[in-house]
Order: sequence, then C-alpha cells, then structure tokens
Amino acid sequence: MLRLDGSGEGLAWGDTTIGHLALSSEAGGDAAIRLDLREISLGGRPIESLSVRAAGERPLERVEARATSAEGKAELKLAGAVQDWSAPLAGGWRGQLETLRIEGPAAALTELVVAELQQAAPLSLGASGLTLGEACFGAAPGGRLCLEADWRAGGARTLRASLADVSPSLALSLLGADLTLTQRLTGGVDWRQEPGQAPTAHARLDVAAGEVGLADDDEPLFATGAGLFSFEIADGRLHSGNLDIPLAGGGGVDTDFSVPDLALGLDSPVQGGVRIELADIEPLLLLVAPVEGSSGPVTANLRFAGTLGEPKLRGTASLVDGRIAHFASGLLLKDLNLAGTVNEFDQTELNGTFVAGEGQGSLRAVVNFDD
Repeated sequence: MLRLDGSGEGLAWGDTTIGHLALSSEAGGDAAIRLDLREISLGGRPIESLSVRAAGERPLERVEARATSAEGKAELKLAGAVQDWSAPLAGGWRGQLETLRIEGPAAALTELVVAELQQAAPLSLGASGLTLGEACFGAAPGGRLCLEADWRAGGARTLRASLADVSPSLALSLLGADLTLTQRLTGGVDWRQEPGQAPTAHARLDVAAGEVGLADDDEPLFATGAGLFSFEIADGRLHSGNLDIPLAGGGGVDTDFSVPDLALGLDSPVQGGVRIELADIEPLLLLVAPVEGSSGPVTANLRFAGTLGEPKLRGTASLVDGRIAHFASGLLLKDLNLAGTVNEFDQTELNGTFVAGEGQGSLRAVVNFDD
C-alpha cells in the first residue's frame, strides 16, 4: 500500500502563491489521495480553496475537484482510467466528464446563476492533447450552451460552441462586474487550425433586446433593441469584427474592429472604431445620483488603440443643446453645448458653454474612467 502525506505553507511559483497545502492518503478499500489548497492567488486573482481527490481500484479512476472563491464555486467529476501504466503520458487517460457545475451570485445577490453539465460527455487527456465530445450545459437562469473540442498534436485543432438563449449573468458575476444585463445570446462559434496553418474561425451571436443596469440599483440605466456580435478569422488575422446594439428611444452603438496580425495573441494591436449615438444623456447621468431631469443628445466617434487584451479608445465626443438639473439646489443648466476629446488613458475632457437663468457661462469637464 502506498501512502502519501505532506504539507506546506507560503509556497510560490511565478505569479502563483499558495498559503497552505496538505496532501494525504485516505484509508479504505480504494486507493485515495487528497490534495487540499487554501489561500491561493493565480496571477493576482484570489481563490479561497481548492481540493482534489483521486480514488479507485487503480489511481485516477475517479477524480473529483472543488474550488471556492468570492465570485462563486465550481465542482468537477471525472470517471475513467489510464490506458497504459507502463507509459501513462503516451497512453493517456480516457473516460468521461461526469459533472461540471459553476455557480456564482447573481448581481442582485438574491439568486444564483449556474452553468451545469446536463449529461456525461466523452473525454480523453494525454501527452498528445485533449478531446472532448459534445458537452451541453444548462445555463440558469435560462439557456443552453454546448461545447466540443479536439486539440491533438499533429492533427487539426477544433473548438465549437453553440448558444441558445444564454444569459451573460454568470460570466459577469465571475468577472466581478457591477453591471446587470437581461439580454440573451443565441448563435455559435467555430474555430479550426490545420497543422502548419494559421487558424480560421467565425462567430455570430444574436443579442436579444433587454436592459442594462447597475448591480445595486433596481432601476435600469437604459434599454437596448435586438443586436448582433460577429467576427471572422482567416490567414492569421481577425477581420469583419462587428458589434451593433441599438438603443431604445433612438441611437445605438456601432463597433467595427480588426486585428491585422494575431501572432502575438492578446498582445496583438487592435484597429477599428466605435460610433455611439445617444438620443438623450439621461442614462449616463443616472450614474450621478444628485443629477436629475437631464436631456440632450450625445455623439462619440472613437478609434481603437492598444491591444486585443487591453484595448483603448480615443476620439471625439459632443453634447448638443443639453439640459442638466439638480432639483435639491434649484440648479438648472440649459443650452449646454460641449465638445472635446477622449484619450487612450481612460480620460475624457469636454469644453463648452451653457445658460443658467439670465446669465451664460463656460464649462470644462474632465472624466476619469480608470477607477
């Protein structure tokens, strides 16, 4: 009988740190080994705990893993076997993905958003790569997501995903975003790379009409109509990227983007632009609680700078014939006309004029978004 026991504290590898580690063997009919990690940081992202248990008549016949963080928790179960213990990496592990469940608190903290595997899916792992048969997930509070992958050395690498009425709520909560979205996504993504060739891919996701709001506010900021997100990848470049979202009451967001060379991955320079037209400034000023009774159209013409992983925007923005009121103090600014620039350092500077009562004035506004 093989027995393994160990522990450690304050471990670090590169940008990964582990506060506490415990390795132990469990007594019983099956060989079982358990690894418990606590106070983990992966690239600055904290994970409260991670436990992995491997058991069976032979090692790795059953594998269970659980992870918990402030953003949610995940559970994984595998069942299968190593094909050749004399050469385990070459022979690989084959079996099935039995359980995968990811959950996090909804933005309103009154319910959970969950993605859970609906039935077991074939899975193989080894030195040559990974193959996952069709794995379909129920995505509460509604929708269905299916994934299929073949990622083996020397062969074509493929990844397919299809979405039907999927809410982005879980992804937002796991990313720690303060926004709530009621829109649903339907469509598919197909990615493929032949040996020795650049990858090709295409994606089309239809975005249903819905509302955008803040996590701590029951009132939505604004409503959107049915929109579209799509892109094409060919010859090592991303082209025809498009995001069009119309806004209720007029206007919308029209985004076109491209990446001429994807060789640098997320560090690849991104090109393109965004045109934003708001029929009314009021949704933006809802972010400033004391400001009420505001109106006026907003237009912004922006160009992308930076990289695919950290895109930046720069360009111009304007407000024409605006009106801003603060009822508590009686302040009323009308005939407000502002124009200015947006730079890639997350800062917008606007200058212009306004009318207040019998007088006129000038105004300079600087808005920083880096916080």
